[in-house]
Amino acid sequence: MINFVGKISLFLCIFYVVDSIENPPLNTFVALNQCFELKKGFKIDITEAHMTGTDSIQFKDDCLRACLKTLFQNNFTCRSLMHMPRDDDCVLTSMSEYTGAKVEKVEDFGFMSTINYFENKCAKSPFGKPAATAEASMSSYKGNRAIFQIGEVAGKAPLILALIDGIRANSLVDINIKHEHVKDCFALKRKDVKLSDRLLQMFTDSSGMAVYPWGEADLKILGKNYLGSTVIIIDTMSQKVIDCGIIQIKGNPDEYEAIKSFSSSFSLKFIVAFTFFTFLFNL
Repeated sequence: MINFVGKISLFLCIFYVVDSIENPPLNTFVALNQCFELKKGFKIDITEAHMTGTDSIQFKDDCLRACLKTLFQNNFTCRSLMHMPRDDDCVLTSMSEYTGAKVEKVEDFGFMSTINYFENKCAKSPFGKPAATAEASMSSYKGNRAIFQIGEVAGKAPLILALIDGIRANSLVDINIKHEHVKDCFALKRKDVKLSDRLLQMFTDSSGMAVYPWGEADLKILGKNYLGSTVIIIDTMSQKVIDCGIIQIKGNPDEYEAIKSFSSSFSLKFIVAFTFFTFLFNL
Protein backbone atom coordinates (compact mmCIF):
# COMPACT_ATOMS: atom_id res chain seq x y z
CA MET A 1 0.00 0.00 0.00
CA ILE A 2 1.21 3.46 -0.83
CA ASN A 3 0.96 5.85 2.12
CA PHE A 4 -0.55 9.32 1.83
CA VAL A 5 2.81 11.06 1.27
CA GLY A 6 3.70 8.50 -1.38
CA LYS A 7 0.40 9.09 -3.20
CA ILE A 8 0.95 12.85 -3.18
CA SER A 9 4.49 12.40 -4.54
CA LEU A 10 3.26 10.06 -7.27
CA PHE A 11 0.49 12.49 -8.21
CA LEU A 12 2.92 15.41 -8.45
CA CYS A 13 5.32 13.34 -10.55
CA ILE A 14 2.55 12.31 -12.96
CA PHE A 15 1.27 15.91 -13.11
CA TYR A 16 4.76 17.16 -13.95
CA VAL A 17 5.21 14.63 -16.76
CA VAL A 18 1.72 15.26 -18.16
CA ASP A 19 2.43 18.99 -18.11
CA SER A 20 5.60 18.23 -20.05
CA ILE A 21 3.71 16.17 -22.62
CA GLU A 22 1.16 18.97 -23.10
CA ASN A 23 4.11 21.17 -24.04
CA PRO A 24 6.09 18.54 -25.95
CA PRO A 25 9.75 18.98 -26.93
CA LEU A 26 10.81 18.96 -30.56
CA ASN A 27 10.59 15.49 -32.11
CA THR A 28 14.09 13.98 -31.92
CA PHE A 29 14.04 12.71 -35.51
CA VAL A 30 13.01 16.16 -36.75
CA ALA A 31 15.59 17.90 -34.54
CA LEU A 32 18.41 15.66 -35.76
CA ASN A 33 17.62 16.34 -39.41
CA GLN A 34 17.17 20.07 -38.82
CA CYS A 35 20.87 20.26 -37.98
CA PHE A 36 21.74 19.28 -41.57
CA GLU A 37 21.19 20.55 -45.09
CA LEU A 38 21.04 17.77 -47.70
CA LYS A 39 22.39 17.99 -51.24
CA LYS A 40 21.49 14.66 -52.78
CA GLY A 41 23.96 13.41 -55.38
CA PHE A 42 26.69 15.91 -54.47
CA LYS A 43 30.19 15.43 -53.05
CA ILE A 44 32.74 17.73 -51.47
CA ASP A 45 36.10 18.15 -53.20
CA ILE A 46 38.76 18.16 -50.46
CA THR A 47 41.93 16.27 -49.56
CA GLU A 48 42.06 13.28 -47.21
CA ALA A 49 43.71 15.51 -44.59
CA HIS A 50 40.30 17.07 -43.96
CA MET A 51 38.41 13.75 -43.80
CA THR A 52 37.91 11.01 -41.26
CA GLY A 53 36.22 7.66 -41.76
CA THR A 54 33.78 5.88 -39.47
CA ASP A 55 32.83 2.28 -38.87
CA SER A 56 30.51 0.75 -41.44
CA ILE A 57 27.31 2.80 -41.23
CA GLN A 58 24.24 1.81 -43.22
CA PHE A 59 21.64 4.24 -41.97
CA LYS A 60 21.73 7.94 -42.69
CA ASP A 61 20.71 9.01 -39.16
CA ASP A 62 23.63 7.06 -37.65
CA CYS A 63 25.95 8.98 -39.96
CA LEU A 64 24.39 12.28 -38.86
CA ARG A 65 24.79 11.32 -35.20
CA ALA A 66 28.46 10.45 -35.78
CA CYS A 67 28.96 13.93 -37.21
CA LEU A 68 27.23 15.68 -34.30
CA LYS A 69 29.26 13.72 -31.74
CA THR A 70 32.42 15.47 -32.96
CA LEU A 71 31.06 18.67 -31.38
CA PHE A 72 32.17 17.12 -28.07
CA GLN A 73 35.76 16.90 -29.36
CA ASN A 74 38.52 19.49 -29.47
CA ASN A 75 40.67 17.98 -32.24
CA PHE A 76 38.11 17.52 -35.03
CA THR A 77 34.78 19.15 -35.89
CA CYS A 78 32.54 17.60 -38.54
CA ARG A 79 31.24 20.48 -40.67
CA SER A 80 29.90 18.24 -43.43
CA LEU A 81 29.65 14.58 -44.36
CA MET A 82 29.15 12.26 -47.29
CA HIS A 83 26.90 9.24 -46.84
CA MET A 84 27.07 6.37 -49.34
CA PRO A 85 24.17 4.05 -48.38
CA ARG A 86 24.99 1.43 -51.05
CA ASP A 87 28.45 0.97 -49.55
CA ASP A 88 27.43 1.47 -45.88
CA ASP A 89 30.01 4.26 -45.86
CA CYS A 90 30.07 7.53 -43.94
CA VAL A 91 32.84 10.09 -44.39
CA LEU A 92 33.08 13.04 -42.01
CA THR A 93 34.90 16.21 -43.11
CA SER A 94 36.19 19.29 -41.33
CA MET A 95 35.38 21.49 -44.35
CA SER A 96 32.12 22.56 -45.96
CA GLU A 97 30.73 24.76 -48.70
CA TYR A 98 30.29 27.39 -45.97
CA THR A 99 34.06 27.36 -45.26
CA GLY A 100 34.88 27.66 -48.96
CA ALA A 101 35.23 24.04 -50.09
CA LYS A 102 34.00 23.10 -53.56
CA VAL A 103 30.84 20.97 -53.71
CA GLU A 104 30.03 19.36 -57.05
CA LYS A 105 27.33 17.19 -58.60
CA VAL A 106 28.07 13.49 -59.07
CA GLU A 107 26.46 11.63 -61.97
CA ASP A 108 24.90 8.33 -60.96
CA PHE A 109 25.00 5.77 -63.76
CA GLY A 110 23.48 2.98 -61.71
CA PHE A 111 26.67 1.06 -61.04
CA MET A 112 28.26 3.94 -59.10
CA SER A 113 27.59 4.54 -55.43
CA THR A 114 24.98 7.16 -54.57
CA ILE A 115 26.56 10.00 -52.60
CA ASN A 116 24.52 12.27 -50.35
CA TYR A 117 26.24 15.42 -49.08
CA PHE A 118 25.08 16.92 -45.77
CA GLU A 119 26.25 20.23 -44.34
CA ASN A 120 26.22 20.46 -40.55
CA LYS A 121 24.35 23.67 -39.75
CA CYS A 122 24.76 23.08 -36.02
CA ALA A 123 28.56 23.33 -36.34
CA LYS A 124 28.51 26.92 -37.61
CA SER A 125 27.17 30.27 -36.52
CA PRO A 126 23.39 30.41 -37.01
CA PHE A 127 23.69 34.05 -38.06
CA GLY A 128 25.88 33.49 -41.13
CA LYS A 129 28.70 35.50 -39.57
CA PRO A 130 30.92 35.19 -36.46
CA ALA A 131 28.96 35.28 -33.23
CA ALA A 132 29.84 35.87 -29.61
CA THR A 133 29.50 32.32 -28.31
CA ALA A 134 29.29 31.04 -24.75
CA GLU A 135 29.18 27.36 -23.80
CA ALA A 136 28.54 24.98 -20.93
CA SER A 137 30.31 21.66 -21.57
CA MET A 138 29.58 18.51 -19.57
CA SER A 139 30.91 14.96 -19.36
CA SER A 140 30.81 12.38 -16.60
CA TYR A 141 32.29 9.02 -15.68
CA LYS A 142 28.95 7.45 -16.62
CA GLY A 143 29.53 8.35 -20.27
CA ASN A 144 27.12 11.29 -20.44
CA ARG A 145 28.22 14.14 -22.68
CA ALA A 146 26.50 17.45 -23.33
CA ILE A 147 27.08 20.91 -24.70
CA PHE A 148 24.88 23.97 -24.37
CA GLN A 149 25.77 27.01 -26.50
CA ILE A 150 24.50 30.59 -26.71
CA GLY A 151 25.25 32.74 -29.76
CA GLU A 152 24.75 36.50 -30.13
CA VAL A 153 25.30 39.12 -32.85
CA ALA A 154 24.29 42.75 -33.25
CA GLY A 155 20.59 43.44 -33.63
CA LYS A 156 19.52 39.82 -33.11
CA ALA A 157 18.10 37.92 -30.15
CA PRO A 158 20.41 35.25 -28.68
CA LEU A 159 20.02 31.73 -30.08
CA ILE A 160 20.76 28.49 -28.24
CA LEU A 161 21.98 25.02 -29.23
CA ALA A 162 21.92 21.91 -27.03
CA LEU A 163 23.30 18.43 -27.66
CA ILE A 164 23.19 15.48 -25.25
CA ASP A 165 24.53 11.94 -25.69
CA GLY A 166 24.74 8.86 -23.51
CA ILE A 167 21.49 9.48 -21.61
CA ARG A 168 18.79 6.86 -21.04
CA ALA A 169 17.12 6.13 -24.39
CA ASN A 170 13.58 7.36 -25.14
CA SER A 171 13.35 9.60 -22.10
CA LEU A 172 12.50 13.22 -21.33
CA VAL A 173 15.16 15.53 -19.93
CA ASP A 174 14.90 19.12 -18.72
CA ILE A 175 17.54 21.77 -19.36
CA ASN A 176 17.40 24.18 -16.44
CA ILE A 177 19.25 27.41 -15.66
CA LYS A 178 20.39 28.36 -12.17
CA HIS A 179 21.79 31.89 -12.06
CA GLU A 180 24.70 31.09 -9.80
CA HIS A 181 27.89 29.03 -9.90
CA VAL A 182 27.24 25.48 -8.68
CA LYS A 183 30.44 23.80 -7.47
CA ASP A 184 29.11 20.26 -7.08
CA CYS A 185 26.30 19.15 -9.41
CA PHE A 186 25.56 15.97 -7.52
CA ALA A 187 25.25 17.78 -4.20
CA LEU A 188 22.16 19.55 -5.56
CA LYS A 189 19.02 18.57 -3.69
CA ARG A 190 15.46 18.50 -5.00
CA LYS A 191 14.77 21.90 -3.44
CA ASP A 192 17.78 23.33 -5.32
CA VAL A 193 16.45 21.93 -8.60
CA LYS A 194 13.07 23.56 -7.92
CA LEU A 195 14.81 26.92 -7.52
CA SER A 196 16.24 26.65 -11.04
CA ASP A 197 14.22 27.55 -14.15
CA ARG A 198 13.47 25.17 -17.02
CA LEU A 199 14.71 26.67 -20.28
CA LEU A 200 13.78 23.80 -22.57
CA GLN A 201 12.93 20.12 -22.67
CA MET A 202 14.43 17.43 -24.88
CA PHE A 203 13.50 13.85 -25.81
CA THR A 204 16.28 11.32 -26.27
CA ASP A 205 16.10 8.89 -29.19
CA SER A 206 16.77 5.15 -29.20
CA SER A 207 20.52 5.81 -29.11
CA GLY A 208 20.33 8.11 -26.08
CA MET A 209 20.97 11.29 -28.05
CA ALA A 210 18.93 14.49 -27.96
CA VAL A 211 19.49 17.66 -29.95
CA TYR A 212 18.01 21.14 -29.95
CA PRO A 213 19.21 22.85 -33.17
CA TRP A 214 20.02 26.55 -33.10
CA GLY A 215 16.77 28.19 -32.00
CA GLU A 216 15.18 30.86 -29.87
CA ALA A 217 15.37 30.89 -26.09
CA ASP A 218 13.07 32.30 -23.44
CA LEU A 219 15.02 35.44 -22.59
CA LYS A 220 13.15 35.89 -19.30
CA ILE A 221 14.66 32.59 -18.14
CA LEU A 222 18.06 32.80 -19.86
CA GLY A 223 18.62 36.40 -18.77
CA LYS A 224 21.16 38.87 -20.14
CA ASN A 225 23.97 38.12 -17.70
CA TYR A 226 24.16 34.37 -18.21
CA LEU A 227 27.96 33.97 -18.00
CA GLY A 228 28.78 32.10 -14.80
CA SER A 229 25.29 30.61 -14.56
CA THR A 230 24.85 26.84 -14.27
CA VAL A 231 23.12 24.66 -16.85
CA ILE A 232 21.52 21.64 -15.18
CA ILE A 233 20.39 18.51 -17.04
CA ILE A 234 17.58 16.77 -15.16
CA ASP A 235 15.67 13.55 -15.71
CA THR A 236 12.08 14.77 -16.09
CA MET A 237 10.45 11.72 -14.49
CA SER A 238 12.68 11.33 -11.41
CA GLN A 239 13.83 14.97 -11.22
CA LYS A 240 17.34 13.66 -10.54
CA VAL A 241 20.32 15.68 -11.73
CA ILE A 242 22.15 13.98 -14.60
CA ASP A 243 24.92 16.56 -14.97
CA CYS A 244 25.61 20.27 -14.95
CA GLY A 245 28.10 22.79 -16.30
CA ILE A 246 29.03 26.46 -16.01
CA ILE A 247 28.40 28.84 -18.94
CA GLN A 248 31.73 30.28 -20.07
CA ILE A 249 33.09 32.17 -23.07
CA LYS A 250 33.90 29.84 -25.97
CA GLY A 251 36.99 30.83 -27.91
CA ASN A 252 38.90 34.10 -27.68
CA PRO A 253 37.57 36.33 -24.84
CA ASP A 254 38.71 39.51 -26.63
CA GLU A 255 36.80 38.59 -29.80
CA TYR A 256 33.77 37.66 -27.70
CA GLU A 257 33.81 41.01 -25.91
CA ALA A 258 34.35 42.89 -29.19
CA ILE A 259 31.28 41.31 -30.80
CA LYS A 260 29.23 41.83 -27.64
CA SER A 261 30.34 45.46 -27.38
CA PHE A 262 29.48 46.07 -31.02
CA SER A 263 26.09 44.47 -30.39
CA SER A 264 25.41 46.77 -27.43
CA SER A 265 26.59 49.94 -29.22
CA PHE A 266 24.61 48.98 -32.33
CA SER A 267 21.43 48.58 -30.29
CA LEU A 268 21.97 51.92 -28.54
CA LYS A 269 22.63 53.74 -31.85
CA PHE A 270 19.52 52.15 -33.35
CA ILE A 271 17.36 53.33 -30.44
CA VAL A 272 18.77 56.88 -30.63
CA ALA A 273 18.28 57.03 -34.42
CA PHE A 274 14.75 55.63 -34.17
CA THR A 275 13.83 58.15 -31.49
CA PHE A 276 15.30 61.03 -33.53
CA PHE A 277 13.43 60.17 -36.73
CA THR A 278 10.21 59.57 -34.80
CA PHE A 279 10.58 63.06 -33.31
CA LEU A 280 11.14 64.59 -36.78
CA PHE A 281 8.19 62.72 -38.23
CA ASN A 282 5.85 64.07 -35.53
CA LEU A 283 6.92 67.71 -35.97
